[in-house]
Amino acid sequence: MLRSAAGAALLYAVSRGKSRILLPDSTRREIFYGVKEWLTPELKKINDGLDLLRGLAGLAVRPTIPAQEQIHQGVEARLNELAHLIQALSITPAHLTAAMDRVIDHRPPAKTKEQFRDSLLWECILEQDEECLFVTTDKDFLDNGLLHPFLKEESKGRVKVFDTIIDLVRALEPHLPLVNKEQIASAIASAVEKELRETDAAQGWRLGSVSTAKIELYATEKPDTLVVAFVLECEAFDCTDLDGMPVEEGILRATGESLLVDYHTVSELKLERVGLCDLSGAPLRGGAVYVHLPTLYIGSNQETTNQRRVPFLIRSD
Repeated sequence: MLRSAAGAALLYAVSRGKSRILLPDSTRREIFYGVKEWLTPELKKINDGLDLLRGLAGLAVRPTIPAQEQIHQGVEARLNELAHLIQALSITPAHLTAAMDRVIDHRPPAKTKEQFRDSLLWECILEQDEECLFVTTDKDFLDNGLLHPFLKEESKGRVKVFDTIIDLVRALEPHLPLVNKEQIASAIASAVEKELRETDAAQGWRLGSVSTAKIELYATEKPDTLVVAFVLECEAFDCTDLDGMPVEEGILRATGESLLVDYHTVSELKLERVGLCDLSGAPLRGGAVYVHLPTLYIGSNQETTNQRRVPFLIRSD
Protein backbone atom coordinates (compact mmCIF):
# COMPACT_ATOMS: atom_id res chain seq x y z
CA MET A 1 0.00 0.00 0.00
CA LEU A 2 3.02 2.25 -0.66
CA ARG A 3 3.99 2.56 3.02
CA SER A 4 7.61 1.69 2.31
CA ALA A 5 10.42 4.19 1.84
CA ALA A 6 10.25 3.82 -1.94
CA GLY A 7 6.47 4.15 -1.72
CA ALA A 8 6.81 7.48 0.08
CA ALA A 9 9.13 8.80 -2.62
CA LEU A 10 6.78 7.59 -5.36
CA LEU A 11 3.73 9.24 -3.81
CA TYR A 12 5.62 12.52 -3.52
CA ALA A 13 6.77 12.31 -7.16
CA VAL A 14 3.23 11.52 -8.33
CA SER A 15 1.75 14.37 -6.27
CA ARG A 16 4.24 16.85 -7.76
CA GLY A 17 3.53 15.89 -11.35
CA LYS A 18 0.51 15.18 -13.48
CA SER A 19 0.70 11.43 -12.99
CA ARG A 20 -1.92 9.23 -11.38
CA ILE A 21 -1.93 5.67 -10.08
CA LEU A 22 -4.21 3.53 -12.23
CA LEU A 23 -6.42 1.28 -10.09
CA PRO A 24 -8.90 -0.93 -11.97
CA ASP A 25 -11.79 -2.32 -9.96
CA SER A 26 -10.39 -5.82 -10.44
CA THR A 27 -7.05 -4.84 -8.88
CA ARG A 28 -8.80 -3.14 -5.96
CA ARG A 29 -10.76 -6.32 -5.27
CA GLU A 30 -7.58 -8.35 -5.62
CA ILE A 31 -5.93 -6.23 -2.91
CA PHE A 32 -8.61 -7.15 -0.39
CA TYR A 33 -8.61 -10.78 -1.47
CA GLY A 34 -4.81 -10.93 -1.22
CA VAL A 35 -4.82 -9.45 2.29
CA LYS A 36 -7.35 -12.07 3.42
CA GLU A 37 -5.36 -14.92 1.86
CA TRP A 38 -2.11 -13.65 3.41
CA LEU A 39 -3.67 -12.95 6.80
CA THR A 40 -5.19 -16.36 7.52
CA PRO A 41 -1.94 -18.41 7.67
CA GLU A 42 -0.06 -15.59 9.41
CA LEU A 43 -2.67 -15.35 12.18
CA LYS A 44 -2.43 -19.12 12.59
CA LYS A 45 1.35 -18.81 13.04
CA ILE A 46 0.85 -16.12 15.68
CA ASN A 47 -1.72 -18.16 17.59
CA ASP A 48 0.41 -21.32 17.39
CA GLY A 49 3.36 -19.35 18.75
CA LEU A 50 1.26 -18.00 21.61
CA ASP A 51 0.13 -21.52 22.49
CA LEU A 52 3.78 -22.58 22.67
CA LEU A 53 4.68 -19.61 24.89
CA ARG A 54 1.78 -20.36 27.21
CA GLY A 55 2.89 -23.97 27.50
CA LEU A 56 6.55 -23.14 28.15
CA ALA A 57 6.03 -20.21 30.52
CA GLY A 58 2.83 -21.34 32.15
CA LEU A 59 1.49 -17.83 31.64
CA ALA A 60 -1.57 -16.46 29.91
CA VAL A 61 0.02 -14.42 27.10
CA ARG A 62 -2.73 -12.24 25.66
CA PRO A 63 -1.39 -9.65 23.19
CA THR A 64 -3.83 -7.62 21.15
CA ILE A 65 -4.14 -9.04 17.64
CA PRO A 66 -6.19 -7.07 15.09
CA ALA A 67 -9.28 -8.79 13.80
CA GLN A 68 -9.79 -9.32 10.07
CA GLU A 69 -12.44 -6.61 10.04
CA GLN A 70 -9.97 -4.09 11.52
CA ILE A 71 -7.41 -4.95 8.87
CA HIS A 72 -10.04 -4.66 6.14
CA GLN A 73 -10.95 -1.22 7.48
CA GLY A 74 -7.27 -0.25 7.57
CA VAL A 75 -6.82 -1.15 3.91
CA GLU A 76 -9.99 0.75 2.99
CA ALA A 77 -8.78 3.79 4.93
CA ARG A 78 -5.40 3.70 3.18
CA LEU A 79 -7.02 3.60 -0.25
CA ASN A 80 -9.19 6.56 0.76
CA GLU A 81 -6.05 8.45 1.84
CA LEU A 82 -4.57 7.92 -1.61
CA ALA A 83 -7.80 8.66 -3.51
CA HIS A 84 -6.53 12.04 -4.75
CA LEU A 85 -3.61 10.27 -6.46
CA ILE A 86 -5.60 7.35 -7.84
CA GLN A 87 -7.36 7.08 -11.17
CA ALA A 88 -10.08 4.50 -10.58
CA LEU A 89 -11.21 2.46 -13.56
CA SER A 90 -14.41 0.45 -13.79
CA ILE A 91 -14.21 -2.94 -15.47
CA THR A 92 -16.59 -3.12 -18.44
CA PRO A 93 -17.94 -6.09 -20.43
CA ALA A 94 -15.59 -5.00 -23.23
CA HIS A 95 -12.58 -5.43 -20.88
CA LEU A 96 -13.77 -8.89 -19.85
CA THR A 97 -14.37 -10.02 -23.44
CA ALA A 98 -11.00 -8.73 -24.66
CA ALA A 99 -9.19 -10.40 -21.76
CA MET A 100 -10.95 -13.71 -22.40
CA ASP A 101 -10.10 -13.53 -26.12
CA ARG A 102 -6.46 -12.94 -25.16
CA VAL A 103 -6.45 -16.05 -22.96
CA ILE A 104 -8.15 -18.18 -25.62
CA ASP A 105 -5.71 -16.98 -28.31
CA HIS A 106 -2.68 -17.49 -25.99
CA ARG A 107 -1.45 -13.96 -26.51
CA PRO A 108 0.87 -12.37 -23.91
CA PRO A 109 0.54 -12.11 -20.97
CA ALA A 110 -1.42 -15.38 -21.35
CA LYS A 111 0.91 -16.97 -23.88
CA THR A 112 2.09 -19.89 -21.76
CA LYS A 113 -0.75 -20.23 -19.23
CA GLU A 114 -4.25 -18.92 -18.63
CA GLN A 115 -3.54 -15.57 -16.96
CA PHE A 116 -6.97 -13.97 -17.01
CA ARG A 117 -6.29 -11.36 -14.31
CA ASP A 118 -3.04 -10.30 -15.97
CA SER A 119 -4.84 -10.10 -19.31
CA LEU A 120 -7.59 -7.98 -17.76
CA LEU A 121 -5.01 -5.61 -16.27
CA TRP A 122 -3.27 -5.30 -19.65
CA GLU A 123 -6.55 -4.46 -21.38
CA CYS A 124 -7.02 -1.65 -18.84
CA ILE A 125 -3.52 -0.38 -19.56
CA LEU A 126 -4.09 -0.48 -23.33
CA GLU A 127 -7.17 1.69 -22.90
CA GLN A 128 -5.05 4.59 -21.60
CA ASP A 129 -4.07 7.23 -24.15
CA GLU A 130 -1.04 8.46 -22.19
CA GLU A 131 2.30 6.90 -21.31
CA CYS A 132 2.01 4.19 -18.64
CA LEU A 133 4.80 3.30 -16.24
CA PHE A 134 4.38 -0.31 -15.13
CA VAL A 135 6.24 -1.89 -12.18
CA THR A 136 6.39 -5.66 -12.58
CA THR A 137 8.70 -8.65 -12.45
CA ASP A 138 5.98 -10.96 -13.78
CA LYS A 139 7.63 -12.96 -16.55
CA ASP A 140 4.33 -13.27 -18.41
CA PHE A 141 4.70 -9.59 -19.33
CA LEU A 142 8.44 -9.72 -20.01
CA ASP A 143 11.03 -11.09 -22.40
CA ASN A 144 14.63 -11.05 -21.11
CA GLY A 145 13.70 -8.42 -18.54
CA LEU A 146 12.05 -6.10 -21.06
CA LEU A 147 8.42 -5.68 -22.02
CA HIS A 148 7.46 -8.54 -24.34
CA PRO A 149 7.87 -7.41 -27.99
CA PHE A 150 4.24 -8.30 -28.77
CA LEU A 151 3.02 -6.13 -25.88
CA LYS A 152 5.41 -3.34 -26.81
CA GLU A 153 4.06 -3.27 -30.36
CA GLU A 154 0.48 -3.59 -29.15
CA SER A 155 0.87 -0.58 -26.83
CA LYS A 156 2.72 1.41 -29.53
CA GLY A 157 5.62 1.95 -27.12
CA ARG A 158 3.50 3.82 -24.55
CA VAL A 159 4.22 1.32 -21.74
CA LYS A 160 7.56 1.33 -19.92
CA VAL A 161 8.33 -1.37 -17.38
CA PHE A 162 10.40 -1.14 -14.19
CA ASP A 163 11.61 -3.89 -11.85
CA THR A 164 11.02 -2.01 -8.60
CA ILE A 165 9.30 1.09 -7.26
CA ILE A 166 12.66 2.74 -6.61
CA ASP A 167 13.57 2.21 -10.31
CA LEU A 168 10.36 4.04 -11.19
CA VAL A 169 11.21 6.84 -8.75
CA ARG A 170 14.59 7.21 -10.47
CA ALA A 171 12.78 7.78 -13.75
CA LEU A 172 10.39 10.34 -12.26
CA GLU A 173 12.64 12.30 -9.91
CA PRO A 174 16.33 13.17 -10.13
CA HIS A 175 17.93 12.22 -6.83
CA LEU A 176 19.00 14.96 -4.43
CA PRO A 177 22.66 15.91 -3.98
CA LEU A 178 24.38 14.30 -1.00
CA VAL A 179 25.00 16.61 1.94
CA ASN A 180 27.21 14.28 3.96
CA LYS A 181 27.77 10.92 2.29
CA GLU A 182 29.92 9.55 5.12
CA GLN A 183 27.32 10.40 7.78
CA ILE A 184 24.49 8.87 5.77
CA ALA A 185 26.50 5.75 4.89
CA SER A 186 27.41 5.30 8.55
CA ALA A 187 23.77 5.54 9.63
CA ILE A 188 22.69 3.00 7.01
CA ALA A 189 25.57 0.63 7.84
CA SER A 190 24.68 0.72 11.54
CA ALA A 191 21.05 -0.07 10.74
CA VAL A 192 21.81 -3.10 8.54
CA GLU A 193 24.71 -4.47 10.62
CA LYS A 194 22.53 -6.60 12.91
CA GLU A 195 20.90 -8.37 9.97
CA LEU A 196 24.26 -8.91 8.27
CA ARG A 197 25.78 -10.28 11.49
CA GLU A 198 22.92 -12.75 11.80
CA THR A 199 23.41 -13.81 8.17
CA ASP A 200 27.17 -14.32 8.53
CA ALA A 201 26.69 -16.31 11.75
CA ALA A 202 24.20 -18.59 9.99
CA GLN A 203 26.33 -19.08 6.86
CA GLY A 204 29.85 -19.25 8.28
CA TRP A 205 31.59 -16.21 6.75
CA ARG A 206 32.64 -13.12 8.73
CA LEU A 207 31.58 -9.52 8.11
CA GLY A 208 34.26 -6.83 7.90
CA SER A 209 34.00 -3.05 7.59
CA VAL A 210 32.23 -0.97 4.93
CA SER A 211 34.53 -0.22 2.00
CA THR A 212 32.27 1.74 -0.37
CA ALA A 213 28.73 3.11 -0.33
CA LYS A 214 26.50 4.23 -3.17
CA ILE A 215 23.75 6.47 -1.80
CA GLU A 216 20.81 8.07 -3.62
CA LEU A 217 18.44 10.49 -1.86
CA TYR A 218 14.84 11.24 -2.87
CA ALA A 219 12.42 13.77 -1.43
CA THR A 220 9.18 12.99 0.39
CA GLU A 221 6.32 15.27 1.43
CA LYS A 222 8.08 15.80 4.79
CA PRO A 223 11.05 18.19 4.44
CA ASP A 224 13.06 16.45 7.19
CA THR A 225 12.46 12.94 5.79
CA LEU A 226 14.27 11.55 2.76
CA VAL A 227 14.25 8.21 0.99
CA VAL A 228 17.61 6.48 0.68
CA ALA A 229 18.36 3.91 -2.00
CA PHE A 230 21.68 2.33 -1.08
CA VAL A 231 24.30 -0.17 -2.12
CA LEU A 232 26.85 -0.98 0.58
CA GLU A 233 30.03 -2.94 -0.13
CA CYS A 234 31.73 -4.51 2.88
CA GLU A 235 34.68 -6.76 3.50
CA ALA A 236 33.86 -10.44 4.02
CA PHE A 237 36.25 -13.05 5.37
CA ASP A 238 36.43 -16.87 5.59
CA CYS A 239 34.18 -17.32 2.56
CA THR A 240 33.61 -20.36 0.34
CA ASP A 241 33.46 -20.50 -3.44
CA LEU A 242 30.81 -22.36 -5.42
CA ASP A 243 33.00 -25.49 -5.51
CA GLY A 244 33.33 -25.52 -1.72
CA MET A 245 36.91 -24.22 -1.65
CA PRO A 246 37.88 -21.66 1.03
CA VAL A 247 38.33 -18.03 0.02
CA GLU A 248 40.13 -15.87 2.56
CA GLU A 249 38.63 -12.51 1.59
CA GLY A 250 35.64 -11.44 -0.46
CA ILE A 251 33.15 -8.62 -0.94
CA LEU A 252 29.64 -8.38 0.43
CA ARG A 253 27.16 -6.20 -1.46
CA ALA A 254 23.93 -5.20 0.32
CA THR A 255 21.19 -3.33 -1.55
CA GLY A 256 18.03 -1.82 -0.12
CA GLU A 257 16.11 1.29 0.80
CA SER A 258 15.03 3.20 3.91
CA LEU A 259 13.72 6.48 5.23
CA LEU A 260 16.22 8.92 6.73
CA VAL A 261 15.06 11.55 9.22
CA ASP A 262 17.29 14.55 9.95
CA TYR A 263 20.15 12.81 8.12
CA HIS A 264 20.84 10.36 10.95
CA THR A 265 17.73 8.37 11.98
CA VAL A 266 17.01 5.32 9.79
CA SER A 267 13.50 3.82 9.66
CA GLU A 268 11.44 1.57 7.35
CA LEU A 269 14.63 -0.25 6.42
CA LYS A 270 14.14 -2.83 3.67
CA LEU A 271 16.97 -5.02 2.43
CA GLU A 272 16.50 -6.36 -1.09
CA ARG A 273 19.55 -8.56 -1.56
CA VAL A 274 22.82 -9.53 0.11
CA GLY A 275 25.36 -11.01 -2.28
CA LEU A 276 28.92 -12.34 -1.89
CA CYS A 277 31.69 -12.37 -4.47
CA ASP A 278 35.47 -12.72 -4.47
CA LEU A 279 37.84 -9.83 -5.20
CA SER A 280 37.57 -10.51 -8.95
CA GLY A 281 33.75 -10.43 -8.88
CA ALA A 282 33.09 -14.19 -9.10
CA PRO A 283 30.10 -15.26 -6.96
CA LEU A 284 30.64 -16.98 -3.62
CA ARG A 285 28.35 -19.10 -1.50
CA GLY A 286 25.99 -17.31 0.84
CA GLY A 287 23.93 -14.16 0.85
CA ALA A 288 20.18 -13.68 0.89
CA VAL A 289 17.30 -12.56 -1.30
CA TYR A 290 14.44 -10.89 0.56
CA VAL A 291 10.77 -11.18 -0.34
CA HIS A 292 8.77 -8.50 1.43
CA LEU A 293 5.14 -8.81 2.33
CA PRO A 294 3.44 -5.46 2.91
CA THR A 295 3.69 -3.72 6.26
CA LEU A 296 0.12 -3.18 7.36
CA TYR A 297 -0.83 -0.19 9.49
CA ILE A 298 -3.97 -0.14 11.59
CA GLY A 299 -5.46 3.28 12.32
CA SER A 300 -4.42 5.40 9.37
CA ASN A 301 -5.19 8.74 11.02
CA GLN A 302 -2.57 8.27 13.74
CA GLU A 303 1.03 9.36 13.53
CA THR A 304 3.30 6.66 12.10
CA THR A 305 5.19 6.23 15.36
CA ASN A 306 1.94 5.45 17.18
CA GLN A 307 0.49 3.09 14.61
CA ARG A 308 0.24 -0.60 15.29
CA ARG A 309 1.99 -2.44 12.50
CA VAL A 310 2.34 -6.08 11.59
CA PRO A 311 5.51 -6.59 9.49
CA PHE A 312 6.44 -9.91 7.93
CA LEU A 313 9.63 -10.85 6.11
CA ILE A 314 10.46 -14.03 4.24
CA ARG A 315 14.08 -14.72 3.43
CA SER A 316 15.54 -17.39 1.18
CA ASP A 317 19.29 -18.04 1.10
